[in-house]
Amino acid sequence: MNQKWILIMVSAFVVGMLVGRSCGPAKKASGVASGETEEASVWSCAMHPQMRHPDLGKCFICGMDLTPVSRGAGEDVLGPRELKLSPVAEKLAGVRVATAERRFVDTEFRMIGKIAYDETRVRDIALRTEGVIERLFVNYEGVPIKQGDHLAEIYSPDVLAVSKELLIARDAAERSGDASLLKAAHRKLSLLGVSEREIDATLESGKALDTFTLYSPIDGVLKKRGGYEGHWLKVGGHLGQIADLSAVWALLDAYESDIANIQYGQSVEFAVEAFPGRMFTGFVAFISPELMETTRTIKVRLNVPNPDLELRPGMFVRAVIKTTFTSYGKVVAPDLAERWICSMHPEIVEEKPGQCEICDMSLVTPTSLGFNPMASVQRDAPLVIPASAPLITGKRALVYVKAPRRPGVYEGREITLGPRAGDFYIVDEGLLQGEQVVVNGNFKIDSAMQLQGKPSMMNPGADVKLPVYDGSHSKGSSSKGLKPKQTMTGSGAKHEGSHPKQNGSH
Repeated sequence: MNQKWILIMVSAFVVGMLVGRSCGPAKKASGVASGETEEASVWSCAMHPQMRHPDLGKCFICGMDLTPVSRGAGEDVLGPRELKLSPVAEKLAGVRVATAERRFVDTEFRMIGKIAYDETRVRDIALRTEGVIERLFVNYEGVPIKQGDHLAEIYSPDVLAVSKELLIARDAAERSGDASLLKAAHRKLSLLGVSEREIDATLESGKALDTFTLYSPIDGVLKKRGGYEGHWLKVGGHLGQIADLSAVWALLDAYESDIANIQYGQSVEFAVEAFPGRMFTGFVAFISPELMETTRTIKVRLNVPNPDLELRPGMFVRAVIKTTFTSYGKVVAPDLAERWICSMHPEIVEEKPGQCEICDMSLVTPTSLGFNPMASVQRDAPLVIPASAPLITGKRALVYVKAPRRPGVYEGREITLGPRAGDFYIVDEGLLQGEQVVVNGNFKIDSAMQLQGKPSMMNPGADVKLPVYDGSHSKGSSSKGLKPKQTMTGSGAKHEGSHPKQNGSH
């Protein structure tokens, strides 16, 4: 009885196979042009490209309809990394191409930070003699101060003694005509911090000076107060600190990976919460030589003009820095062509050599600071492609290049990419100027390459072997019982056993 049922089941299977072949496929596979179904010699699964079968049917793993892999003898002329699409297939895939060209593009990245005092514009008000604060005119931090404003009135025994010497020296000079002692006493008072107006008033009145007044040397605000009225200050004691806010610093945090994109003297745009919609501009004046290990960031300092005093220390900053590279990596600065710049103050740019008006250092050429101000000719521009063109997996980048004078043929090519610059990638190796790369539809072309067992985004094609199943089953009906009969490399199939069609298995 058992043999009888086995014979009936085998007979039914054979009859069903013959009927299926005679009827042909009920419908064409998705994306296959008219006539391609009949020409296909190998069928595969889109989800499991290792599945190969000589006839149209279902995938033995997932049950999806099989799609054609080879389309006749027309593909024999194609290279191992090439694929040919019919005009209909190109439209269905939405293939669009763009030309690899040389042009200057900006690499843009963002940083955050805060506004801080310009430390080169902070002045200490210190006593050059012992004394007590008799009156304090500027008595709270943050008060605005103008140059020449009186800050405090100080009583000093030393000033009183030297002012008496001044009067004695004046009388002696009038009698003898020798003014050397008068000049010496005059200089002593100046070194103690007494102003010229007070010295002249002492000589005119003939009364010894017991108190003197300290005046502000700059415009700014009181950053720090050093004492109150009645406080005794020793020599060198701080009465306060005055900060000039007409220029400030922006201290930014740059990631370790962005260090190569930052150059001394670059202009940086940033925004603050207090003025939404407005952009301020600063210049990179210092790049810290030390990396902060806890945050893996590096401090970048901007010199920022602040003539209207709108920027205040402590404000949060969101900055955008743009870097333009040449084909050999140097930063481009077209606005610095034939100019001279200060190596300490990048905001000082002159048309002729000379000295910096702030620090008196000699101006230098931008080229000596790492810029390439002369990179304006086309040959210096890097080769770029749209950012949607490369298919990137790990360290590999693959593009599909349209073959010239061969309609519908596309070649997969691995290239070496440089940094991303906005909507473009800089190409270091692998492409030539004028070649056309696929910018839309490249994923569909790559899928077709995978189905044909050719090198693709996920399959480099070198020493990569995929098992190919013929659909036969061992005991049980699960996918674990599928037996490999051949292996596929990136460029074709290598048979290790009998072909499914030869042994009659399905």
